[in-house]
Formats: sequence, C-alpha cells, structure tokens
Amino acid sequence: MLPVLWLLACGAPQTGTNANGLRLHPCVSWSTRELARCGTMVVPERRDIPGGRTLRLSVVVLPARGSPVEPDPLVFFNGGPGLSTTDAAAYASWALDTLRHTRDLVLVDMRGTGHDAPLICDLYDDHDRIAPYLQPMFPVARVRECAKRLSPRADLTQYTTEAAAQDFDDVRAALHVDRVNLYGASYGSRLALTYMRLFPSHVRRAVLLGVSPPGTPVGRVFRRATQQALDSAFDDCVAKSRCGRDVRDPRRDVATLLARLHERPAQVRLWNWRRLSMERVTLTASTVAELLWNESYSPDALRHTLRLVHGAVSTSDYTNLVRRLEPAARARRTGRREGLMLSVICAEDAPRLSAADANAEATLLGAPVVADILAACEAWPRGAVSPDFARPFASSIPTLLMSGGRDPVTPPDLADSVATTFTQSERYLDPSKGHATLDDQGRAALAVFIQGIKRD
Repeated sequence: MLPVLWLLACGAPQTGTNANGLRLHPCVSWSTRELARCGTMVVPERRDIPGGRTLRLSVVVLPARGSPVEPDPLVFFNGGPGLSTTDAAAYASWALDTLRHTRDLVLVDMRGTGHDAPLICDLYDDHDRIAPYLQPMFPVARVRECAKRLSPRADLTQYTTEAAAQDFDDVRAALHVDRVNLYGASYGSRLALTYMRLFPSHVRRAVLLGVSPPGTPVGRVFRRATQQALDSAFDDCVAKSRCGRDVRDPRRDVATLLARLHERPAQVRLWNWRRLSMERVTLTASTVAELLWNESYSPDALRHTLRLVHGAVSTSDYTNLVRRLEPAARARRTGRREGLMLSVICAEDAPRLSAADANAEATLLGAPVVADILAACEAWPRGAVSPDFARPFASSIPTLLMSGGRDPVTPPDLADSVATTFTQSERYLDPSKGHATLDDQGRAALAVFIQGIKRD
C-alpha cells in the first residue's frame, strides 16, 4: 500500500519542532485531499533502558476546517492490531466529519506499524499463489521464521498496548494538548481504554466502537459470539425473500458442507489472475469455518455467502464459494503488520487462553483461529503486561460504547461489562450490525456525544 501522505517538499520548513522530538512539516493528505501537517515522533523502544534503541512514529494532524478551533482535538485509534492509523486518514475523517469543523484530527501510527520499520512477516505472500489465503491464519513455520528475522532489529516483547498508550501520550504532550477526544474502533477500543486507565486526566470524551476490553482476551468469546451471529444470519436469510427462496435450511447447508470436508477435503481448480494460470487449492473444514467466521463480520456478506454454500452443497462444486471467500480472506490479511499483531496477542491474550477456548465442539464453526493463536504464540517472543492491564477500572470519563448486535468478535455484552464501572457511560446498540460497523446514524450519534449534547 502506498503512503497516502506526502511531504510538499523535502526542504519544507518545520511548523512545530520541540524538545520532545516531534517534527511536523506541511504535507498533503491525498486520501482526504487537504493540507495537513506530517512528521515523526521519536520514542524509546524500551522505557527502562535509557539511551537504548528508538522508534519513529508517523504523526499526522488534519487541521480543523473552520474556526474557532477547540483546544481538545479528535484522536483516532485504528483496529487490528497491526493496521496503520495514518493510512486510515480517509476513514477517520469520514467517521468524524461533522466534528472536524472546530477540531483538529490527530493520527498516530502505533509502534510496529506505519512506514518506518514496520513489523511485517509476509505470512501469506507466496509468489502470488491463492493457496496461502485458504490456510491457517498463523502458519507456525513462517511465524517462527519471522520472529527470527525481526528480532535483530526489534525487541518483539516491547510492542504492547500499554507501550503504545505511553507513546501516544508523548505525542499529546509534544503537541501541547491537554485533553483529547478519543475514537477507538475494534482493537483501537482496547488501546483507548488502556490510555484512559493510564492517563485519565487527558481524556475529555471517548467513543468506542466494537468494544474490546483488556479484561477479555481475544478469542475467549469467539465460539459463543460467532454462533450467535450465525443464528441471526440463518434467521435473516430465511426471512428475506431472495435468500429464503434459494436457501430453505442454511443451518443444515453449513453443517453438511463442514461434515463433507471433514471427511474428505475438496480439490478446487481456480484461475489465478495474478499468475495468469490455473491453480489447484485444497478446501478443508477448518478453512471453511475460518472463512465463514470472516464473513460473519458483515451480516450482509454472510447472507450472500450462505447462498453460495447452498449451491456448493447441492452440486458438490465448490468453485463459486472459493471465488467468494478467497478475496475476502486476502483483504482481511492484507495490510496488517503481522509481527505487531503477534506481539500484542501473545503478550496480552494467549497467556489467558486455554485448550477449552479452542475447543471446536458444541457450536457449528467452533472457535476459529484460537488454536492457531495458541500455536503461533509458542513460536513468538512473549512480552509482559502490568498487573493492572486486565483489571476493570472505574472511570468518570464520558464514554459512548457502540456495539453491533451480530458481532462475532466483540459482542454487546463486552461493552456492557465496561459500562458497569464507567459512571458516565452511554450505550449505542444497532441489532442489525456486525463488527465495528459505522453508518450515518452511528456517525450522528458519535458527533452528538463528542459535542456533549444530551440524547433523547
């Protein structure tokens, strides 16, 4: 992915250099088509070793479009973990559009992401073949190779959410900003919650979408939440005229497909446009379970996929189904800095997961990727978190907790658990939405909340 922000000129004058090492220059955000200020912040890789290795974090400030400009800017924390925040400038600007008239928007790449020494593993890039995207999310041999390759230039135990929160506070201080308004989506909500715990006096308001509290390890609720999302999709398909006309019993179709592939994996020949040749791929039950889990992030996408599952079961021809699932899997795995993802998950989540969390029994799809996470983290350096990392904490920061009723990753009850200790929290639930989905109605609610306007 090409950077979406470019310096206007290599010799552009500095617009804000200070003792904290933050250097901002005039730049253009091509994704939002506006002038901005871009630069880098230097932070220590390890805060307990003075004079040790340093990291350069990309910082982008999209200025308010009008005046007067409020002193508390907007801050977006991206999901993942492993996704660049500055690359998501267009999404952040769209999500917070009505608020940008009077507030700057600050984007800071988390350590290990961005364009300066990102922790990239290339777990799936295999000469443009399709097959790697239809295999486990964390192939252990490649994970081990990546850790060996990255370790000489990065202490992989230091790339955690708490470290990232401290990095951001360095940026906030360097910008001479006292308080900020946080918008964290998916994993970004975990980073936001961690920042709120560590630096509560510097947060005016927060909006969390697809709430992932540190107290619940990633993977713990996948089995239950995915089944709930599937059940909703099955009911929705039967109720919709087009889907219901074609698919009479989607639950049975999925169960039949998984049973067939468990007994005998299927060989499927596909045209590979990147290699301009045919490629033979193997479709297994575990692959389909993970890919359907991917699809369940979006109820509309899953409903369409259920029709293809029905066709595959009826004809024993899996070509159209794989044509649908492979690009979605590729899109979900592309652009992530997998090394950063592994450092976060292996330090914060894997130590609290067990074989019971990975148990594939009792639900239709089981617990997608949890077994892969546990296996990958055996091959990855494991960092440490503070004793307070996973503990619930009390907060009086006004916080809007937004959830989708069909979310297979961060179901609404996770947001409910945060609300129990947040004395000024509000809930926003859209029963029809999947994971971390924001529409115009949600954007309006977000804007009203940040502005401090009471909702009816």
